[in-house]
Amino acid sequence: MSKVKSSDPFAKVRAATLAHRAKHGCGAWPYDNGPLLGVMAAAVEAKRILELGTALGYTSLSFANGASKAKVDTIERDPEHVRLARANIAAAGMDRRINVHEGDFAKVLPTLDAAMTSRSSTAIPRCLRCTRRCASCCGSAAC
Repeated sequence: MSKVKSSDPFAKVRAATLAHRAKHGCGAWPYDNGPLLGVMAAAVEAKRILELGTALGYTSLSFANGASKAKVDTIERDPEHVRLARANIAAAGMDRRINVHEGDFAKVLPTLDAAMTSRSSTAIPRCLRCTRRCASCCGSAAC
């Protein structure tokens, strides 16, 4: 009997996240369907993606894989998760497009606001308002 090959290019990162959670009892929890996140990011032609709660990087990788021109900023306060996420992201060759910020959301988000609003675009402030609303309910936003 042959094994069915996964259509999820980051299935190993998802499995590692679940194993990490089981071993440490932490809050790391990967989304159920990473390829769907990639399709969603591609469908809106996302250029910037913000994720709150990186865990081991599965969701960030999935978003970046789907939206090949997007830059992803992801915030994680657990130093071990940051280390593991950065390693997973580098191993996937996406460390130039995905930036893992270490710290508390409330402290890191304003630094991203300043960086994002310094660009000359009227869409950025609208995007940040949307991001704050979306992030408060579901943990990520794409614009």
